[in-house]
Amino acid sequence: MGLDYLSDNLIELRGPVNKSTGLPVTEAINACESKLYDTALDCRVGKYETVLLADIAAAASSMTVPDNTAFFSGHTMLIEMDDGAFYSETAGIPSGDTAVALVSATIPVAASKGNKVIITVWDSTSTVISIDNFDGWESGMNMEITVDGGVLVERTVSLIKADAGYLTLSASVGTDTSAGNLVKRRLGVTTTDDIDTTTAFGTFPTTVATTVEGDETWGFRGVIPHDHPDIRPGMRVRGEIVLIDTTPSPTLNMTRKVVETVINE
Repeated sequence: MGLDYLSDNLIELRGPVNKSTGLPVTEAINACESKLYDTALDCRVGKYETVLLADIAAAASSMTVPDNTAFFSGHTMLIEMDDGAFYSETAGIPSGDTAVALVSATIPVAASKGNKVIITVWDSTSTVISIDNFDGWESGMNMEITVDGGVLVERTVSLIKADAGYLTLSASVGTDTSAGNLVKRRLGVTTTDDIDTTTAFGTFPTTVATTVEGDETWGFRGVIPHDHPDIRPGMRVRGEIVLIDTTPSPTLNMTRKVVETVINE
């Protein structure tokens, strides 16, 4: 079943159940986030790989690379040593066009020009990041990044340099972010719900005995508006409704995902 292009489309979260307790949620839950994603652009945070531009000696305090734009102080890197091992090092403050300070300055053996340097964790202050698939991404798109610890951070893509292996963001990621973390293209304006006026429907059960997870007769529903600015014909869209229950603590997040195809009018 597809979504109709240029029409209002209803999306529902049917029979939501708290996975940790087996209990149904209540109609009283009114805190909710609703988001849409372009599934074709699902990818992951990537590693960034470059090479040494010059030899460095054991216990070196800095290194040079062809382009240090992707390097921010605090990045975790792997530097290839001449003995074939990779040494974990933390980047210091870059200077000029090619120099990068090394925080611990305890490189055990020499590393020669041409040896690999790989960024594996992007520092919280970084406005530059790599992804493992640049296909389809464009400047101005909204990117949702899962940073370390599982928090979702939304940023706008400012500039893409796929050939160089990185892109720039509208602001820093705010938390260290490891290669392999999930990245998704958010459709719509960041921090704004994409599914309008999500409300409860039906009669909510009050006991486990009467609960049927996924029951079509009760739950929450909202509308994907016909004038959504980012939806296009042929686009494969995933809708996610996240309910947030703050009582009892901790916050309860429940998500049901729906994948549909946007079709022509």
